[in-house]
Amino acid sequence: MTTSLGIDIVGDEVNAVLLKKTRDGFRVLATSRASVPVGTIEGGRIVDVTGLLKVLKVARECRTRSGRTVLSVPLSGTLVRVVPLEEDDPQAVTGYVRDEIAQYAAFSGRKTASDYHVMAPVRKSTPGRALVAAADQAGVEALVRACGNVGVGADAVEPAILACVRVFRAAKSRERLGPNVMLALLKGGLLTLAVLQKGAVDFIRSRTLAPSAPSPVDRYDQVADDINAVLQFYTVEGTTIPSMVVIDDEHDLAPVEAGETIRSKVACEAVEVWTRSTLSDHVAIEPGLSGKGSITALGLAMRFLVDGPKAATVNLLPKEADRATVVQRNLVLTAIGLAALLLAVILGTGAVRWTVMRMQGRIAAMQQAELKRGDQSLADAVAELAATETQIAATTAEMECLTRAVQSHPAVDWVQLLGDVGAAVPKQAQLTELTVDGTSILQVEGVCESNEDVATLVSMLNRSDSIARAELLEARRIQGRDGAIRYAITCTLAPGEIR
Repeated sequence: MTTSLGIDIVGDEVNAVLLKKTRDGFRVLATSRASVPVGTIEGGRIVDVTGLLKVLKVARECRTRSGRTVLSVPLSGTLVRVVPLEEDDPQAVTGYVRDEIAQYAAFSGRKTASDYHVMAPVRKSTPGRALVAAADQAGVEALVRACGNVGVGADAVEPAILACVRVFRAAKSRERLGPNVMLALLKGGLLTLAVLQKGAVDFIRSRTLAPSAPSPVDRYDQVADDINAVLQFYTVEGTTIPSMVVIDDEHDLAPVEAGETIRSKVACEAVEVWTRSTLSDHVAIEPGLSGKGSITALGLAMRFLVDGPKAATVNLLPKEADRATVVQRNLVLTAIGLAALLLAVILGTGAVRWTVMRMQGRIAAMQQAELKRGDQSLADAVAELAATETQIAATTAEMECLTRAVQSHPAVDWVQLLGDVGAAVPKQAQLTELTVDGTSILQVEGVCESNEDVATLVSMLNRSDSIARAELLEARRIQGRDGAIRYAITCTLAPGEIR
C-alpha cells in the first residue's frame, strides 16, 4: 500500500490529506478543507448529522479506492493518557484500563469506545505502562457512519495528538533535538502536551484554553505556564527535557513574535514552532500544506504508511464498525469481481459471436467466388467448344475438298503436284490460297513484288508434269505504284481418268 487518506475533524473545520509514500519521503496527492457550521459538533458529540454530511463531502476530493482511511475524533470529550500498570495478565490489564477510564467524569453514564497499547517501561525500575485512549462511542459511531454515507470507509480512528507524534517521528528530529522532547499541540482551542522519552510516549495531558486570546502571540503567552509546569515535574523526577516543538495546527503561518514569546518563557534550550506552511522544512513532504489540509490530517494519513505492527498506537473504531467496514470492503471487492466476470463473459461471448460471424462471412465469400469461378469456367468451356466445332467444320470442309480432288484425278500424283507448286513460287512471292474444284482446275493465288515474279511463277508451273497449262488470270497492284502485286493463276491439271 502506498497511499492513505487522513481526515481530521475538529470543532470548526474538517481537513483531509491524501498522502503517498515515496523513496524520498511523502507526496501530498490532494488536500481539502471545509468549515463546520456552529452547533454541528458539541462536547465531542455530533449534534447535526446532516450538517456534518455536507461538510464531509470535501473528502470525496481526496477519496482513493486502493488506500486506507484514518479519522480523528473531536478533541473535546476525548481521553488520552499514559497510565502505569500493576497487572501482567492481559485480561487483568483490560479490566484495569476500563476502571481507569470509568474514573473520568466526562464519560459518566456514557458507553465508551476505548483501546490501549501496553508499552515497555522507559526505566527498568518503573512498572509497565499503557497508552490509553477513550471517546464517546455514540459520537465515534456517528462519525464513522457519516463518512460511510459519503463513500469513505474508516479503517481506524485515533486521537489527534498521536497523529502529531507520528509526524514528529517522521521528521527524524531526534538527532537535532535529542531523545527527550516535549510536543505542544495547539488545535481547536485545546492545548495537548506530550512528552517523549527515548522516542516513546511517556506523558499526555490536554487542557481547554480560555477563548480570550485574540492573537497567536497572546495564545503562546497563555500556554507557557502549562508547559513550564510539566517541565518542572520532570525536573523534580530527575529527568531533563531540553527541547520542545510547538505544533500550531490552527494557523498556516504563525508570526515571528509568537515564536519569540514561547522561546523566552519556557525553560527549554531548543524550541521549534511548526505550522502548516513550515512543516516541509522538517518533514520530507512535497508539496506543503499551506492553504489546505492540516498537520493532524497528515499524521493520520501516515498511520498505515509508516507504523509497524508493534507501533504504540490505538484504534477507537468500534468492533462492529470495523467488521462492517471489512464486510463492506468484501462486498465491494465481490461486486468488482462479479462485474469483471460479467464483463469477461460478455466480451468472451461477443468475441465468439464475432468469430462465428466472420467465419460464416468468409465461407459465404468463398462459395460465391466458387460459383463465379464455375460460371466463368462453364462459359469458357462453351466458347472453346464452339471454336473447336468451327475449326472441325472448316477442317472437314477442306478434307472433303481434298478428297474430291483426289477422287476426281486418281492418276495425279498430288504429292508431286503440291511439291511442284511450292517449288515454283519465287522467293519474292507468297502463296496465300490454293483452290481445287471438281473439274480438274487448280487455282493459285498470292502476292509478289513484281510482274517478273508473276511471270516466273507461271513459267515454273507450266514445267510441271502434273499441270497441262497455267494461265495468269489477274495481276494488280494493291496500293499504288510501289505496292505489292496480287496475282491469281489458273492451272489445268494433266488429263487423267475421271471417276
